[in-house]
Amino acid sequence: MHLMPPNNTAKPALDSLLPLKRHIEQSGITLNALCVLTVIEKGEIGPSDLSRALGVTTAAVTGLVDSLVAKGHVGYRAVPGDRRKKMLHLTQDGSRVVTAAAHFYATQAA
Repeated sequence: MHLMPPNNTAKPALDSLLPLKRHIEQSGITLNALCVLTVIEKGEIGPSDLSRALGVTTAAVTGLVDSLVAKGHVGYRAVPGDRRKKMLHLTQDGSRVVTAAAHFYATQAA
Protein backbone atom coordinates (compact mmCIF):
# COMPACT_ATOMS: atom_id res chain seq x y z
CA MET A 1 0.00 0.00 0.00
CA HIS A 2 1.39 3.39 -0.97
CA LEU A 3 -0.35 6.37 0.55
CA MET A 4 1.50 8.98 -1.49
CA PRO A 5 3.10 8.39 -4.90
CA PRO A 6 6.71 9.58 -5.03
CA ASN A 7 7.45 12.41 -7.46
CA ASN A 8 9.93 15.25 -7.70
CA THR A 9 7.71 17.61 -5.69
CA ALA A 10 7.17 15.10 -2.88
CA LYS A 11 10.78 13.87 -2.72
CA PRO A 12 12.04 16.43 -0.15
CA ALA A 13 9.07 15.68 2.10
CA LEU A 14 9.58 11.94 1.74
CA ASP A 15 13.31 12.28 2.38
CA SER A 16 12.55 14.10 5.62
CA LEU A 17 10.59 11.04 6.76
CA LEU A 18 13.47 8.58 6.25
CA PRO A 19 14.90 8.94 9.79
CA LEU A 20 11.40 8.41 11.24
CA LYS A 21 10.86 5.42 8.95
CA ARG A 22 14.10 3.81 10.12
CA HIS A 23 13.29 4.57 13.76
CA ILE A 24 9.80 3.07 13.75
CA GLU A 25 10.84 0.05 11.69
CA GLN A 26 13.19 -0.89 14.54
CA SER A 27 10.01 -1.35 16.58
CA GLY A 28 8.41 -3.53 13.92
CA ILE A 29 6.09 -0.81 12.60
CA THR A 30 6.03 0.43 9.02
CA LEU A 31 5.41 4.02 8.01
CA ASN A 32 2.07 2.95 6.51
CA ALA A 33 1.12 1.31 9.82
CA LEU A 34 2.04 4.52 11.62
CA CYS A 35 -0.29 6.42 9.28
CA VAL A 36 -3.08 4.02 10.27
CA LEU A 37 -2.31 4.50 13.97
CA THR A 38 -2.34 8.29 13.68
CA VAL A 39 -5.78 8.25 12.06
CA ILE A 40 -7.16 5.89 14.72
CA GLU A 41 -5.58 8.05 17.44
CA LYS A 42 -8.06 10.83 16.58
CA GLY A 43 -10.92 8.63 17.78
CA GLU A 44 -12.66 5.34 17.24
CA ILE A 45 -13.25 4.65 13.57
CA GLY A 46 -14.72 1.87 11.46
CA PRO A 47 -12.60 0.08 8.86
CA SER A 48 -14.43 1.64 5.90
CA ASP A 49 -14.10 5.15 7.36
CA LEU A 50 -10.42 4.46 8.03
CA SER A 51 -9.89 3.47 4.40
CA ARG A 52 -11.64 6.66 3.24
CA ALA A 53 -9.53 8.79 5.59
CA LEU A 54 -6.37 7.24 4.11
CA GLY A 55 -7.66 7.37 0.53
CA VAL A 56 -7.28 3.62 -0.05
CA THR A 57 -9.57 0.61 -0.31
CA THR A 58 -10.80 -1.27 2.74
CA ALA A 59 -8.92 -4.31 1.44
CA ALA A 60 -5.69 -2.29 1.46
CA VAL A 61 -5.97 -1.48 5.17
CA THR A 62 -7.23 -4.90 6.30
CA GLY A 63 -3.78 -6.50 6.43
CA LEU A 64 -2.29 -3.51 8.25
CA VAL A 65 -5.10 -3.43 10.78
CA ASP A 66 -4.86 -7.19 11.35
CA SER A 67 -1.12 -6.84 11.95
CA LEU A 68 -1.63 -3.93 14.36
CA VAL A 69 -4.28 -5.90 16.25
CA ALA A 70 -1.94 -8.91 16.49
CA LYS A 71 0.83 -6.65 17.85
CA GLY A 72 -1.51 -5.18 20.45
CA HIS A 73 -1.50 -1.64 19.03
CA VAL A 74 -5.14 -1.58 17.93
CA GLY A 75 -8.28 -3.19 19.29
CA TYR A 76 -11.83 -3.73 18.08
CA ARG A 77 -14.95 -2.73 19.97
CA ALA A 78 -18.36 -4.08 19.07
CA VAL A 79 -21.08 -1.55 18.31
CA PRO A 80 -24.16 -2.10 20.49
CA GLY A 81 -27.17 -2.91 18.35
CA ASP A 82 -25.12 -3.86 15.28
CA ARG A 83 -23.24 -7.11 15.79
CA ARG A 84 -21.62 -6.87 12.35
CA LYS A 85 -20.06 -3.46 12.92
CA LYS A 86 -16.81 -3.03 14.82
CA MET A 87 -14.92 0.13 15.70
CA LEU A 88 -11.13 0.37 15.84
CA HIS A 89 -9.40 2.05 18.75
CA LEU A 90 -5.81 2.52 19.90
CA THR A 91 -4.59 0.48 22.81
CA GLN A 92 -2.22 1.98 25.37
CA ASP A 93 0.64 0.33 23.47
CA GLY A 94 -0.55 1.86 20.19
CA SER A 95 -0.78 5.25 21.83
CA ARG A 96 2.80 4.88 23.10
CA VAL A 97 3.99 4.06 19.57
CA VAL A 98 2.34 7.19 18.14
CA THR A 99 3.65 9.39 20.96
CA ALA A 100 7.19 8.02 20.62
CA ALA A 101 7.14 8.50 16.84
CA ALA A 102 5.86 12.07 17.19
CA HIS A 103 8.53 12.83 19.78
CA PHE A 104 11.28 11.35 17.60
CA TYR A 105 10.08 13.30 14.56
CA ALA A 106 9.83 16.55 16.55
CA THR A 107 13.37 16.19 17.87
CA GLN A 108 14.68 15.42 14.37
CA ALA A 109 12.90 18.44 12.88
CA ALA A 110 14.24 20.82 15.53
